[in-house]
Amino acid sequence: MNFLYIYIIFFFTLSCDAFIENSSPLRGDYYIQDGWIAFESSEFDKSIDFFKTSMDVDKDTTYIIHFLANTGIGWANLYKAKYSNTIQNNNLIDSSGYYFDLAYNMLDTLDYIMVETNQQGLDENIDLLPSYFEGVIEMYSGFSIQRNYEAKQISVDIMNWQSENSILSDTVKSKYQQSVY
Repeated sequence: MNFLYIYIIFFFTLSCDAFIENSSPLRGDYYIQDGWIAFESSEFDKSIDFFKTSMDVDKDTTYIIHFLANTGIGWANLYKAKYSNTIQNNNLIDSSGYYFDLAYNMLDTLDYIMVETNQQGLDENIDLLPSYFEGVIEMYSGFSIQRNYEAKQISVDIMNWQSENSILSDTVKSKYQQSVY
């Protein structure tokens, strides 16, 4: 009978170790997914926090996470501007453009990494390929909407100021042209 008690205590002690929670942070792509979930729930600040966390977790490991996070932050700022009626709307629109620009500037590097990974037969980025291709589409869509929205804001400002300033008119024309990349 004593052996049965010892066996139960031993088994219980070993099984409790299996329930220890892993306290290390998740991979960056999990935070990207959480960021999009928060975005779809219209929790844009929370979404931005998740996207930024993904970049902090994967600081130097993968450019794809940074690309996806910058695209997500751009969209979150764009929608945050859409749903808020504050003076900071123009800043949010500019900020979304900044993040879309960051993502766009990473495309050449990412394409090079994808080609090298494919040629060498490495599987390190294979899980992120579908997300990457979706991210490229999201980035270009966001770019187009952001540039168009920015051009409309500038043209409204011009009409409000009743200014015939040619520099502002050229800026509006440039933003509309950029919106159709």
